Amino acid sequence: MKKIILILLAIITITACKKEVIKPPKNLLEKEVLVNIIYDLSLLEAAKTQSMGVQYSYPKASEFIKSKYKIDSITFADNIQYYSQDAKEFKKIYITVKERLDNKTKELNGGKIPPPDTSQGILK
Repeated sequence: MKKIILILLAIITITACKKEVIKPPKNLLEKEVLVNIIYDLSLLEAAKTQSMGVQYSYPKASEFIKSKYKIDSITFADNIQYYSQDAKEFKKIYITVKERLDNKTKELNGGKIPPPDTSQGILK
């Protein structure tokens, strides 16, 4: 009886630890498109925080995605969920976004070095 219980516990443990794979969404975006969307959303958020009193004049993120990329927010969320299941690849996506943001900051600062990194090593 003890052996049966141990075998059942082992089977339950093995199946419980099995990683569930998320299937690609119907409208799977290429990684570069996802990078572009996250980059644009980061710029939109930065613009909102820089002009506190004029936030109402900026589009909502869902409206922005729909108008520029012709996808809805659910498709975007499904793609984020799909790509995030591979942590290393998802990190690469965000590193690419960060590099683009740093380059844009450098460009806007007239070629000067961007301000110190405040990500505290999260994306390193």
